Amino acid sequence: MKTSFVPLLVLSLLGTVTFSRAGFDPERYKSVEVRELQLEVAEYKNKRVVFHGRFTGIQTTFPKHVERSGFKQDKHVRIETELSNVAVMAKKSDELTELLKELKRGDPLVIYGKIREFKIPSGRGTKLSKYYLDLEHVERDALADPLDKADKPLPPGRRRPPLRRK
Repeated sequence: MKTSFVPLLVLSLLGTVTFSRAGFDPERYKSVEVRELQLEVAEYKNKRVVFHGRFTGIQTTFPKHVERSGFKQDKHVRIETELSNVAVMAKKSDELTELLKELKRGDPLVIYGKIREFKIPSGRGTKLSKYYLDLEHVERDALADPLDKADKPLPPGRRRPPLRRK
């Protein structure tokens, strides 16, 4: 009896707050590694993917090419992860706001969504991300290892000192 109670207690302490759209089915998503998405994101265009990442922050102001694609500052939010070349875009909701309030920098997440391309006028290049993940579901990754103190992301504006050679 005690062994079945302990995992339930651990899961309840971790907080299983999630955000998802109606009709969410995890079987429809292809599991990919963050590194794979960084290198070959174009191969996943218009496909549903799931990846494990770490929360690094949120952004509510967007560049012009993001706004031209229909994302408004008062209706959408960008969830920042270590995936730098693909923006994780989500429509604001009470459920998502509650999740974002509880997340701390470095918290492990499981992110589900569809890879899409921003509407960029032809002939106009941008150095910013060309693709985004249209968020359909996000949850805390209860099975991920917690970050070591040395692995935790530093606050904005802070850098680690360079390693000294002996």
